[in-house]
Amino acid sequence: MSSTYQAQVTQHLLQGAGIWVNKRFMYQALNDRRIVDSSFRQQILYTVNQVETIYWGLVQAYEDVQAKEHALDQSSKLLGDNQKQLEIGTMARSTWSTPKRRLPPTSKPHQFAELPELSANRSSSRPLPGTSTIPRFPLPP
Repeated sequence: MSSTYQAQVTQHLLQGAGIWVNKRFMYQALNDRRIVDSSFRQQILYTVNQVETIYWGLVQAYEDVQAKEHALDQSSKLLGDNQKQLEIGTMARSTWSTPKRRLPPTSKPHQFAELPELSANRSSSRPLPGTSTIPRFPLPP
């Protein structure tokens, strides 16, 4: 019967020596900073994109209201012209009575009458950073 026991102890003499041991934490901190900067930049770009999307949605709604106001003004003018033609007798009463019932009231129920004009050339040129082209007007309730 023979029993043997073997134990081996090794020590790496170069483990923990050299330039990489001390700079490891600096490289890790530098990489962590790059990750945080990239994440922050991504959040800024996302926020700017959302603000721009909301802004152009507001501009589109404003222009839609302007187009509807113009259509209402044209319809009111047409109604007035038709009434004058009916009074003069150059228009038959049967051709005019149906559209009159479909015309909305001439009063403007919205609060956009005092809004400033927006630039129609918004998609061809973007403003430079630091300049503001956002018009200042009251938002609807």
